[in-house]
Amino acid sequence: MKIYYKILTCLCFVSLLSGCAQRIENSKLAPEVLAKPSSVLITHISNIEKPDFYTGGRQGILDIAVNQMRGHNIKETLQTIDAKPILIEDYYQPFTDSLSSKSFKVIKAPASILPQDLKEAADGNIKYAPYDFKDFKKKYNVDYALILDGGFGIWRDHYSFIPRGAPLGVATVKIYMVELKTNSIVGYYEINFSNSIDGKWDAPPNYTNLKESSKEALSLALKKAHSYFFKVSNPS
Repeated sequence: MKIYYKILTCLCFVSLLSGCAQRIENSKLAPEVLAKPSSVLITHISNIEKPDFYTGGRQGILDIAVNQMRGHNIKETLQTIDAKPILIEDYYQPFTDSLSSKSFKVIKAPASILPQDLKEAADGNIKYAPYDFKDFKKKYNVDYALILDGGFGIWRDHYSFIPRGAPLGVATVKIYMVELKTNSIVGYYEINFSNSIDGKWDAPPNYTNLKESSKEALSLALKKAHSYFFKVSNPS
């Protein structure tokens, strides 16, 4: 499968933790954090469980409405995807194992974070998480939280209402390591990832190849995030 790496500006809005204007630089886990391993909560924001159909390119408001309407059947099919096995295999399991190997006590949250439960942080400095997670310290008796944010699905480029090329499987993944006493970010990785679709994509009603491409995009993005934090060499 041919893999493409590109900035997917149409996916900026799927992130709940930061907007396009507030760019946080990727940073490995701070040395002082690794030097004194403690307890960490691992969790995710529930939006990443819900795949979607995205459109991009030069579109007016009416064009966007038309293109979304055309993609309605694809969107409905994508929403039958169960993302939880991917999150377990490529996020919870490897990150738990790697943090445990560095002597962290890892606690898995009993449920994901709902968007309506997020509270905006008072400090807008990008050194701090845009949302306030400090309550987790007392609630779970931990010092840190590892938080996964993002979205995935299918993206198609358009000029007005005219499609330009085949769709792509896409994923945006953002992972924060937050020090809960101050709500400061002590590790961060973001990737916008896309990959081409194997075989025929326009195959209703199941759109099997579209679904597989979107799932693979999420899986590979999570694998790259893990590699960034815990492997000797950085992912490209």
